[in-house]
Amino acid sequence: MLLDPPSSFDSVFRKLKLLDVFKDSHPTKCFVCVVDGAELRNLNLGNNEIMDLLKCCLLSKTPLTDFILNNGEIISSAAKPDPGFSLYQMDHNEERPTTAKEIILKVMVHKSSNKVLFAEAEDDFIELLFSFLIFPIGGVESLLGTHTSLINLDNLYRSISDDTMDKYFSSLHTKKLLVNPNIPHSSKSQNTFLPLNYESPPTLYYRWTEYYSPPRLFRSPHGSLYTLKSPKGEGNYVMERTTYLVTDDLTVTPFYISSTFSILSRLNISLSDVVEREVHIGLQEGLSILKASLTSNSVLTDGLIDRIRRKQPKQEH
Repeated sequence: MLLDPPSSFDSVFRKLKLLDVFKDSHPTKCFVCVVDGAELRNLNLGNNEIMDLLKCCLLSKTPLTDFILNNGEIISSAAKPDPGFSLYQMDHNEERPTTAKEIILKVMVHKSSNKVLFAEAEDDFIELLFSFLIFPIGGVESLLGTHTSLINLDNLYRSISDDTMDKYFSSLHTKKLLVNPNIPHSSKSQNTFLPLNYESPPTLYYRWTEYYSPPRLFRSPHGSLYTLKSPKGEGNYVMERTTYLVTDDLTVTPFYISSTFSILSRLNISLSDVVEREVHIGLQEGLSILKASLTSNSVLTDGLIDRIRRKQPKQEH
């Protein structure tokens, strides 16, 4: 589920000419014309080219130039880490969500650099991190209010969010699917607290028949006296009551004491230069970690730096 999450866009994908991007099939070609000075070019766009374009949109400062003229080679990176996130950066047209749920996280901080080395986490924090893998890009943009630090996607999201674009969509429902997409109910973790849209659980219809002995309950496509909600969804991604080690770059492994000493040894850091902090992860911290995970190699440090500084006693240096 996490490595290849289901999509709520299956019915939309079936209408696309480039269906093979999402499903395995024979390559479909399309053509675009690009004006480069006085030169007119025809480009064939297949699976590989579209994936290269997506990569350029995520990483490049000039995605079309790098994709068309530089064969997909990223010349200038657009993604620059922007530590921290405030709920006030969310869309002002939407009510800012609140949540009472908090996760307690133990982080080991390098005192000399004030950077997180690793965190000791329970399953609830791992559920939060793993849930990032099922978020559609439009959902991330909606959560972060177009402040993802992925400049090209921020611009793209603002373009389709603009009311002047409404008349160019096939329907407003289609626009809603893009700007605030639903996540399949079967992918939902029961521990999630980020305010994303999830599909409602499907209703299964059954009918009772006495044709067999003993009587049986059969699935019915047209409804009947009995309706049951699908039990799938709102489960757990990982086993409960398990402790994990999470490094600053979000590498997750089972927690072993030997692993912590291995990290300190590899980084040539003495135990006396390490301090433990307890950080409470709520909605703002969760969104801050999500934002940092898009562009940073030091996600826990960049996502929690404000919290870490508040927890640091003034007498410590």
